[in-house]
Amino acid sequence: EVFDEPYATVADILGREEPAVRQLVHRARQRVDEGGARYRADRALQAEVVRRFLVACPSADVDGLLAILAPDVVLVSDGGGVAPAPARPIHGRDKVARLLIGFTVKAPPGTEAGFEVFNGQLGIVARVGGRATTALAFSIRNGTVQTLLLVANPAKLAALEPIAHGRLQ
Repeated sequence: EVFDEPYATVADILGREEPAVRQLVHRARQRVDEGGARYRADRALQAEVVRRFLVACPSADVDGLLAILAPDVVLVSDGGGVAPAPARPIHGRDKVARLLIGFTVKAPPGTEAGFEVFNGQLGIVARVGGRATTALAFSIRNGTVQTLLLVANPAKLAALEPIAHGRLQ
């Protein structure tokens, strides 16, 4: 539903049968209706992991990044068909780390990344001239990043207000 894809497409991407995908969606809706995240890191731990992530990426510290990514981490992205982003989920610590460092190295000149709260959680937003170009949301459990949602879709980033100063660092 988030990516507005039919069940058959999602089933193909995940390598599952369509009824199994429908069940996954049903369970996800139940969790949303219950009002709580399945895994919720305490705010201090989440802030520490996100801070370490924000330090490791720009410095191309592969070991630092690997230390905070779960072995089975998954990165899901949304470029909206407009912005560069992987079309399929990326699985595994090594692949995700290489992809993230590659994105960081290829960031446009003047890109500034910092902590921001969106969707009720601390994440990272990269901006150029105050305009959001990428947002990263984290699912953290046991001190490691389990899932990353990378949003580069300009239509979805428009909800993040442009800023000039005062970012949490």
